[in-house]
Amino acid sequence: MPSIARSEEFSDHKWSWPSPDQGIDISGVHQISNGWARCTGAWLLDENAKTAHSFEQGQTASFFWEFEILRDMQAPVGGLVIANGADLCVHGKSTLEYGTAVPMQVKRGARLRFRQDVSLQLAVGHYQFEVGLTAISANGYERRRELPHAELISMMSDLCDLKNVGGFDIVFRKNPAPVQLMHHGIANLPGTCGFSMVESPSVVKHTAQPQRREHDIEPAIFHITHWKAGSQWIYKVLKACLPERVVDPQIGETELRLAPRAGRIYPTVYMNRQEFLRLRLPQDSRHFVVIRDLRDTLVSAYFSMKVSHPGDAPDLLRLRKSLTSLNKDEGMLLLMDDWLIPAALIQWSWLECGEPIIRYEDILENDVGVFRSILIDRCRLPIEPQLLARAVAENRFANLTGGRHRGVEDVLSHERKGISGDWKNHFSEPVKRAFKIRFGGILAAAGYEKGLDW
Repeated sequence: MPSIARSEEFSDHKWSWPSPDQGIDISGVHQISNGWARCTGAWLLDENAKTAHSFEQGQTASFFWEFEILRDMQAPVGGLVIANGADLCVHGKSTLEYGTAVPMQVKRGARLRFRQDVSLQLAVGHYQFEVGLTAISANGYERRRELPHAELISMMSDLCDLKNVGGFDIVFRKNPAPVQLMHHGIANLPGTCGFSMVESPSVVKHTAQPQRREHDIEPAIFHITHWKAGSQWIYKVLKACLPERVVDPQIGETELRLAPRAGRIYPTVYMNRQEFLRLRLPQDSRHFVVIRDLRDTLVSAYFSMKVSHPGDAPDLLRLRKSLTSLNKDEGMLLLMDDWLIPAALIQWSWLECGEPIIRYEDILENDVGVFRSILIDRCRLPIEPQLLARAVAENRFANLTGGRHRGVEDVLSHERKGISGDWKNHFSEPVKRAFKIRFGGILAAAGYEKGLDW
């Protein structure tokens, strides 16, 4: 493509664009973006316009990639880098170095398409490639030949980069011929570069969500806990403060298992540490862990499962039928060996790794202060202190129960009693002894007791 410097000489070059089903799946590729652009597709084709993962030495590969523009910008610069297995750059070129004609102004919503045809005069081996988009002022682009390289680079802004987009192998040619390598990186790979712009966006397969830098987008926040530890209370406070960012919990945690998104808040995450770390967490995500005295957890679960918890799930109906037929001690023992174990395992998994733990009981005693420490100071959520205080006040026990004060029991209500230490009113000596055997160690590790003498 001829070298064209001035904006009025730009013409939208057209060539055959590959079909979406030929694209590389970039849904799992990390994108580093400043919020101005995102990559919506990438393709690697051979000389016959077929998807390829292996090339003979000297064959030409066609690299295609596309960015959606999220803010108005000036002259775009699209580039390609090829690296070897040691992550060493062996080739890198952009529209700037090719002298490719680009528009001096790009409007939000446009899609920028790039193509580089590269003669793969490389040693036999495996290679990875990455693509990126930067921007430079129109004046800078027009003066690109007269400015020193360092000054030109200083005028550019990175918009979006994708590392390890895809890989390919170089194999020996059937009829080897001498290959002369030139410079830029380790090798200067002969080729051409094209550019086009589509004014109106359309849906493209294999779209990835960008991973943005921390100062451009808020990180994902995860509230990790177990059942009957004030999870719905905290969920309501979060929803009152940042409703547009809170992701409502789903059955089976499907909102988490389908790749959590940066900038979202995920309350009531009932997961042990191992389960949580297996998720595809966004970069720079943050979490906090809330636990409750397992004795009060057990008592709360007993009345909830037996009387007040809504729903007709098979496990709930099974437990409710059993609890209705048993006396309180028998029901407590049943839940210890059935329902309470997963909650205890969640607690233990976070305690044993030294994770800072927030106790539900501390929130009860100083709700505004602890919420502020968690949400504003620790998670750095953009919540005004006055808004947080109002949200906490509106979701206190008395407001949720129509004026009933904490400690006044209503077994038919989800907010049954709203206090800590209620286990003392319901644990018989046999229940206490059984609990110490099963969960005494976790109770001590969490700081609720110093040993088993309680």
